[in-house]
Amino acid sequence: MISLTEETFTKMFEEALLEVLGEIPDGVGFDSRFSDLKIDSLSRLEVMTILEGRLQTRVDDSMLQKIDSGRDMFLLLTGTPIKEDA
Repeated sequence: MISLTEETFTKMFEEALLEVLGEIPDGVGFDSRFSDLKIDSLSRLEVMTILEGRLQTRVDDSMLQKIDSGRDMFLLLTGTPIKEDA
């Protein structure tokens, strides 16, 4: 399991978004929904791949469909289950 603060992750997350998208979308934050920011599934996968590489960890591919925010990525990368929306 990885020990990672939300603050450190947020910086890494924004750097990965910048690398993939060429910019950090307006309004992006730890809990911003990718769907609201119009970030497509391929870009999400690229961001996650960058973060996995930097953190030297791997997330099970079956979990990738559950990702819709920076928080979701943070939870998966730190080994915390994502709560399903009710």
